[in-house]
Order: sequence, then structure tokens, then C-alpha cells
Amino acid sequence: MKRVIAGAVLVLCVVSYRLALNSEARVPSAKQRTSETDSSQVSPASPKVHEDDEVKIPIPAGWTIATGDHPAVAITGAKGELLLSRHNYTLALAYDTEQVSGIIGGRFIETFKIPWLGAWDCSLHLSESPQPASRTLMFVNIIFRTDDPEVRGKCGIPKALGYWTDKEGVRQIVGEQRWFAGFFTTAEGGFFQYQGASCGEKAYTLTSKAKSPDELPVPDDRELRKTIAEAIDIVNSIHYKRCAPTAAQ
Repeated sequence: MKRVIAGAVLVLCVVSYRLALNSEARVPSAKQRTSETDSSQVSPASPKVHEDDEVKIPIPAGWTIATGDHPAVAITGAKGELLLSRHNYTLALAYDTEQVSGIIGGRFIETFKIPWLGAWDCSLHLSESPQPASRTLMFVNIIFRTDDPEVRGKCGIPKALGYWTDKEGVRQIVGEQRWFAGFFTTAEGGFFQYQGASCGEKAYTLTSKAKSPDELPVPDDRELRKTIAEAIDIVNSIHYKRCAPTAAQ
């Protein structure tokens, strides 16, 4: 009888030990969980700061160094330039560049392209809506009025882009105005004034990746307004090692 009891106790101990081993194999330790959590928070490959001998530019979460096609960006030949991308928008920061037209602020075609159009007299038919960006800079929104037949004719827009909707029980047409792009400026045009004879000009633009008029956002689009606010924050966070923009005289 004693041998039977002793054997049963031995079997129970072996079973308990195996269950304990299986439990430990299934449940990771606190140290393992911490390691897994840390590995999921590794920063992305895109650097969080762009820096050279001219500027230091923090790159916030949600923005990446841009690659690929940016159909409305026309700035070329900049000595110092950074392209940042957020969703369907591109922030082009040409902080050491120049314009060749001799016109104060430069020409429209030196900063922007209209992807579906080759005729540049369209730029004379665009509306501008400025908003403060800092004590030095303004951000100017460029708007298409697609409800204007002359604008549509000059700018290659086949039809008015407004659509009917019900808002607070009232049926109304919206979306006739479409946001095309925006630029930062100290005065007129897309090229900044600057400090020092050896300093290049600056041209900072925000564009969408739309390739046709109907893809353009409406000016009060929530994602667009958030992108503009963040673009303004990025520009205001730029540390200039030399050649900071100056207010218009």
C-alpha cells in the first residue's frame, strides 16, 4: 500500500513539473514583453532632422523625406533644398536658391507647375487667400474658382467642380473653389528676401499631388488645414545658421 501511494505521489510531482514548464513556455516573462514593446517603438529609417551648413530642420512625426513624383513642384537647381511629404501633400523647402526672371518675388512657373496644363496665362486667373504664418512670413493659399467660366477656359478645367449637399437641413452647392497650392512669402511672390549679399533666395511651397482638377481639395478640407498648420510649424522651426529670411522693407 505504501509503495502505491509513493508511486502516485511521484507521478503527481512529475505531472506538476511538466505543467509548470509548459506554462513558462506559453507566457513570456516581463523582461521579454518589455523587449518586444521597445522593438516596436524603433524610430523609422527617415531621419528626424535634416541638417547642413545652412539650416537645421526638424522633421515631425507623420512627415517623411519625399520621393517619387511631385507634379506641382517646379523649383529646380536649388543649392539647398528639402522635400517633405505628408499623405497627398509635398512641402518643398528651397532655402538656398535663386530666380532668374528678375521680377520681384519671381514668376509663377519658377515655383509651380499645373500638371494638366501647359498654358501659363492661367496663373493670372488664380485667387489668393493669405494667412499669417509668423511675424516675418505669410502663407498664401492659391485657389481655383471653378464656378468662373473664364477661369475654367484659361486653366483647362472642363466643368464647374461644385456639388450639391445638405448641410444643417439646407441644400447648397459646395466645392466650386479648389485649393491648388500655397507659398510662404515676406512680401510678393514665392521668393523670400534674405540677409547678406552672399545669401541665396528662399522659396517654400506646399502642393498637393493632384494630377487633375477634380482631385484638388476644397479649401476647408480638414486634412488640408491640418497639413497647412503643420507645414507652418515646420517652417517656423527651421534654425538658420546664416541667411535667415527678413521682413519686407
